[in-house]
Amino acid sequence: MQVVERVWEWHFAAAADDLWPLLADTARFNEAMGMPRYAVTDIPLPDGSVHRVGTSRRMGLNLTWDEGVPQWIAGRRFFHERLLHSRLIRRLATTIELDPAADGGTDVSYRLTIEASLPTAALMRLFGLKSFGQSLDKLFREAAAFAEASERDRAFAAPPAAVPQPVRQRVTAVAQGMAARGLHAAEPLAAHLLDAPESDLERMRPRTLARRWQVTSRAAIETCLAAVREGLLTLRWDLVCPQCRGAKVTAATLDQLPQGAHCPSCNIDYDRDFTRNVEATFEPAASVRELGIGTYCLASPLASDHIKIQHRLEPGESAVLPAHLADGQYRVRSVEPGESTDFFVEGGAVPQLTLTDGAPQLGEPEDRVFVHNTGTTRRTLVVEDRRWAQDALTAHEATTMQAFRDLFADQVLRPGDQVAIGKIALLFTDIKGSTDLYNRVGDARAYALVREHYAVLTRAV
Repeated sequence: MQVVERVWEWHFAAAADDLWPLLADTARFNEAMGMPRYAVTDIPLPDGSVHRVGTSRRMGLNLTWDEGVPQWIAGRRFFHERLLHSRLIRRLATTIELDPAADGGTDVSYRLTIEASLPTAALMRLFGLKSFGQSLDKLFREAAAFAEASERDRAFAAPPAAVPQPVRQRVTAVAQGMAARGLHAAEPLAAHLLDAPESDLERMRPRTLARRWQVTSRAAIETCLAAVREGLLTLRWDLVCPQCRGAKVTAATLDQLPQGAHCPSCNIDYDRDFTRNVEATFEPAASVRELGIGTYCLASPLASDHIKIQHRLEPGESAVLPAHLADGQYRVRSVEPGESTDFFVEGGAVPQLTLTDGAPQLGEPEDRVFVHNTGTTRRTLVVEDRRWAQDALTAHEATTMQAFRDLFADQVLRPGDQVAIGKIALLFTDIKGSTDLYNRVGDARAYALVREHYAVLTRAV
């Protein structure tokens, strides 16, 4: 068996925390590299874990592989390997490391490992490692330039979108009409739909778009809702898994959502909660951009950016991880079935984290991240930030917006469906001296003033 390893190294002026969201966005990176989408099948196992099998056609070959569990430490390291069902190619592994340098910049390395029953020269030709290295260098330098506050719109220059000219003209015209009606995010939305890479168009979240376009969240949400009515977008209701945040059930209308779902990726059942895990997301209408089937990278840390650490530990293994956890609330669990435990980080102090055969245990706070596995089996530690839902447009929030009620009055629940209300605001107002007012000006005039008072309040609310 032949093992070929290639390493590319850079030093960038940008800080590691600024580079991480770009270099760890492996789905966008793979699309920019011209790699095809691939399909993944989740196979539940008797012990409650999940085995994932990927399939694709690459390099003229029909490939099938075991999609290993990725490991990462946010801002520092990413590792992923695939074990192929092939006599020629047995293993592919990728490692990205970001090491903060003394000058405030970052030393970056990308390591590709290939294990195959082929001579080195044949592997070099089959994988096109020379051109791969050139493309890799170009994309990483583009990402670094973006992180160093260049004027580029995106980190990676993806291949131009093949949108026919008549479609471009229609989208532009519709957006201009929306902008004339006061929807100020319409033109940025049109540019995004026409030119963004496909990985940026899947499950679009208005708050994320608002930050990119430098508009208010409300402006982005109302523009997306209006764009559905104009035929530019489709509205999806995603029943999101509370662990991996994946949309395991998607419906076009609220009344099509089931009461609960099963997540094959996490192998858990979970209930529907309109205030927590039913999220409104958007995708381009098929007449504007039809997205492909499958994924560019299931292992992307940015797809689960609420997970700050995902690290494998053998039984009895301990480690000190180069992770930085900002102050706040977190949850520790494992990828494998089991319980979870919540904890707080305060003043940079992180409790020692111990995986057991039962619930994870917390130890004394330290200024570094100490992890242990005292269980009897190999476990993959997961540390997730509990603030992950801050960008989500929940069904509860969307359906209480006036813009939604104006545009989607037909979106209702099934008879008998119940929605839990997590928060409600009550406003009580009074017209001072109203009894005297009726006596002075008469019932008709006084009631007209009361109605005017209601109109003022309605506009304000």
